This record gives sequence, structure tokens and C-alpha cells, in this order.
Amino acid sequence: MLQPQQLAKFGLNEKEARVYLASLRLGPSSVQVLALEASIHRVSTYDIVRYLEQKGFIRTEFRGKKRYFIAAEPEEILDQIRRRQDEFAALAPELKAIKIKLDKPNCSYYEGEGDVWEIFYDLLLKKEELLILGDLHQASRYKTREFNSLLDARLVTGYKIRNIVDKPPGETDWLAMKHQGVIEMKMVENGGHLQGLTIITNQSVLKISFEDSTATLLYDSDNANNQQMIFNTLWNCLPRSPGSRDKPAKRLENRGKNA
Repeated sequence: MLQPQQLAKFGLNEKEARVYLASLRLGPSSVQVLALEASIHRVSTYDIVRYLEQKGFIRTEFRGKKRYFIAAEPEEILDQIRRRQDEFAALAPELKAIKIKLDKPNCSYYEGEGDVWEIFYDLLLKKEELLILGDLHQASRYKTREFNSLLDARLVTGYKIRNIVDKPPGETDWLAMKHQGVIEMKMVENGGHLQGLTIITNQSVLKISFEDSTATLLYDSDNANNQQMIFNTLWNCLPRSPGSRDKPAKRLENRGKNA
């Protein structure tokens, strides 16, 4: 025997399906009769019948002054579904064009301390490994307490940060030591200087300057992938910083899973 739940995949909840099935069994009927057959309160049945009319499952017929409700034949409903499929198929090219447009690289510019720190927070709490070029410690010079709290929250996610810096180990190792397992650092020793911070995720690249309170975020998975490849190539060529250890990172993974 057909159960009301079997009609759920066609957009009807259980009560709506019960009213439709009752209408099929009874033929032309008043709301009162349908409510009794479907075991649903009469006031609720009025609302359900109106919804079923809008969806094409029931139609109205007047006989004199009396109003009757008649269930649409299954073939009629099937024809409606096919027509909707054809209509949707006609719209598909335009919908696809919108999707392609949305998939194009998207660049956003942020200015002002509030906006810059907000996007910085969002990225550092992403549940994925982050690759960072530049001295991450510079963030703490502007908001020390907030920065330390942010790294503590990062610890709970269970994902590491790999950070390439351009300063001697003594100036940056304390950060890796304090947040063991969160940050692993390596240093470039070519005498150059990394301007600001560049944060690379799986989908985006953020260039941020806390000194100027500006940031540029480029959403482009292809570009992000290219930047990851360059970062990893450089990372593999650099010696490990003394303050970065793998052992605490193992404890981090366990903590992240238990969090």
C-alpha cells in the first residue's frame, strides 16, 4: 500500500500527501470530508488544500454553491513535472553562465584596522594548513592579547601554520616555541626583506599590511595553487628553524581531534 512518506521526494510533507491520497480515494469532496478521511484538523486542511492547488495536485470545482476539491490524475502531475523539466532545461545555459561568472577570480580590498583584522581572523581560523610569508609576529605588535588568543583558538582546530620569515631565529623563535605545534618556521637568509604578510590558503591569497591597515584578498584557486607550489619549493630548500619542532605537532593533532 502506498505510504504518504513515499510522496515526500515530490515536494509534499506527510500531511499534504495524506490529503492528496484522500482526495484520490474519495473523488470530488469538501474540505470537511477530506479532513475526516486524512485524519487532519479541518482548519489545517484548508491551508493544505490551498498549497496543493498551487502545486497542481488538486483542483477546485463548483457545483452550485458548493465547492469541491478534486485530485489531479497521476498522469497530469507527471506531465507537469516534465514541463517543469523542459522549462528548467531552457534556463540551464543562463544559469551555467552565472556560475561561470561567479567562478572567475574575485579580488577584494580592505582598509582600516577593523576590516583588516576581521579578514585576518577569518583566515587564521580556517580549518586547513596555512602557508605564510613574512614575520607573523608583526601582528602581535599591534594587538598582542587578541593575537595570542587567536593562536590559542588556532590550536584547537588541529591545523598547523608554516611560516617563512626573514629575521634571525632569535627574534622569531619565541613565537614558535610559545605556540608549539601551531607554528613551524623557516628563515630565508638572502639579506632581503619580506614586505607585510602573505597568507596562502587552498582557495585564496591574502596580502596584508598591519602598519598601513590595508589588505588585498584574491579568491582564485588556480593562483592559490601556484602560490602553494612556489612556497613548498622554497620551504623544502630551507633549513628548519631551531624553535620549530614536529613532536608537539603530534600532540596538536590529538588535541584537535578531541576538541
